[in-house]
Amino acid sequence: MKHTLLLLLLNIGTLFASSIKNTASNIKNVTVFLDGAQITRTATVEVNQGTTLLHLKQLSPYIQPNSIQVSGLNGASVLSVKYTLDYINTLEVDTSIENLRASINNLTNVIALEDNLIHGYKGELKIIKDNGVLSNANQTVTLDKLKQFAVFYRTRITALHTLINNAETKQSELKIKRDAVEKQLNALQNKDKVETGIIALKLNSSINTTLQLTVKYNVSHAGWFPVYDLKAKAIDSPLHLDYKAHVYQNTGVNWKNVKLKLSTADPNVNNTKPKIAPKYLNLNSKRIASNAISSYNYKFNPSVRVVNGSVTGEDGIPLPGVNVLENGTNRGTVTDFDGKYTLEVSSGNSLTFSYIGFKGKSVPIHSSIMHTILKEDVESLEEVVVMGYAAVEKPKFGKHPNFEPRTNTVKSSKIKKEQLTSNGDIINKTITYTNFEIAKTATLNSSNEFSSIAIDAFEIPAEFTYFAVPVLNENVFLTAKFGNWQRYNLLPGDVNVYFNDSFSGVTAINPYSTADSLSISLGIDPNIVVNRKAKTNFKTSNFTGSHKVLEKGFTIALKNNKTTPIKIVIVDRIPVSQDKSIKVDNVTYNTNDYTPKSGVLKWTATVPPSKTTKCNFSYSVKYPKHATLNL
Repeated sequence: MKHTLLLLLLNIGTLFASSIKNTASNIKNVTVFLDGAQITRTATVEVNQGTTLLHLKQLSPYIQPNSIQVSGLNGASVLSVKYTLDYINTLEVDTSIENLRASINNLTNVIALEDNLIHGYKGELKIIKDNGVLSNANQTVTLDKLKQFAVFYRTRITALHTLINNAETKQSELKIKRDAVEKQLNALQNKDKVETGIIALKLNSSINTTLQLTVKYNVSHAGWFPVYDLKAKAIDSPLHLDYKAHVYQNTGVNWKNVKLKLSTADPNVNNTKPKIAPKYLNLNSKRIASNAISSYNYKFNPSVRVVNGSVTGEDGIPLPGVNVLENGTNRGTVTDFDGKYTLEVSSGNSLTFSYIGFKGKSVPIHSSIMHTILKEDVESLEEVVVMGYAAVEKPKFGKHPNFEPRTNTVKSSKIKKEQLTSNGDIINKTITYTNFEIAKTATLNSSNEFSSIAIDAFEIPAEFTYFAVPVLNENVFLTAKFGNWQRYNLLPGDVNVYFNDSFSGVTAINPYSTADSLSISLGIDPNIVVNRKAKTNFKTSNFTGSHKVLEKGFTIALKNNKTTPIKIVIVDRIPVSQDKSIKVDNVTYNTNDYTPKSGVLKWTATVPPSKTTKCNFSYSVKYPKHATLNL
């Protein structure tokens, strides 16, 4: 009876296993988002009347289960969709990894061969040395035989030592090469995840039929970020902007000859609109911080290794001593006296800026140049203790839940627009994002490398202006300003700047600015000289009672050594007091552009060739004589 029951169970298990159809599928289309991607697979399947269980195997282990969609059912219905991981069948190995492994095996074999040769040579050497006795009690060696043996001994011993040395040298070189290949292999292969994904579909059909199924799903470990090449020939010529996408994917599955679409959308953000609740005040309650979600939508750029930037308040004044921390690591720094910072980044995806009296801010590492503005935290400076409540629905998933996309109300008849890039690719605009449909098919292997794809190119009319801030940097920078930048569909990113066919450096572009125009630095022009000097007759100080009065004055001289006239903006600053005991007075300047709140002075001038222009300003500071000021 036991044997019969066991046989029955085995037959049932075999029948159930045979009812599962392992279905082959191919990737046809990929939409790459700023963070993540949508994969479209197609499969031809034969289903019988009744219930059919299909398995789509060898998929990415990073699929978001809630995103799976199935179409092409042609009358059949989906009873269930399940996503699981397969720890037995490993991911498809990249051909570059296979080549490296093959190279390591070949090098190991050659190293072993050289080792065998070395052992053979040393063995022969030992035999010759052990049998070096020519005569015995029964036989006497003649002089001629002794000479012959000496020549053989010397020649063969020398040859064997040479062969051993050559083999050891070759073996050492092969080991160094193998070590280098192993390092490259370790850099490419993914050791953390080897499992594959499986999508199990249970279908029901009233007839036997053949279906052309389309399965869509979202994956993580993929995305793209913009990189720009900005080329300027001369200040009387338009700018040439090349708009490129660096696409990365480490999903574990290669994308071979796929139709590629680049989208500025991000399905991982929290799209739930906030709900506001009353804010109650209670003198005896603890305060709970309640910060608004930021409106910017910067995305992580994994290629950035060093971040430079500055931190200012809303009034434009630099903030020294701001803590800058790479999230998820112990790397950090603080801003200097001028609010500037430099930080090497490694594994973190964002930077957090914190400063006493200001609201903290966390921003994804989206560029190698990141300037940040912090808002004053009025609540933390008040003596009244308040408690705030806010109801915000939590996102189901997403790397950056604190970012909301910009949205506008648009009539349905204007939702969809199509135009072409300079490369012939289709630009498809929706309400909240833009898609670039790449005309040529692409192959992107799962690796840690970036694939560069050209998106568009523009000829941009620009206004060229020189810019100098000699109090911070005694160089003159050429800047280009252009308006109507919204029509270029740009995203925040690094800009490689070329002027007169020479690389001038790297700057950044920020289209999320609310300004009507964008300004980009094109580099330093050594043919324009600027110098800032203190006036010697203003270096006076005197005492009035318990206070000290310091008078200061400066002259900025700028000379145009070019053969053409230039338009330049010169900026400097007058100290601003934030203490009632410190008074800034007797301010004089030869410009009509002065902002007392920030203390910023600005001169705009057109300087002819080989001519010099001068800017002057002065002020006095009255403060307690026991205090020390850094002016």
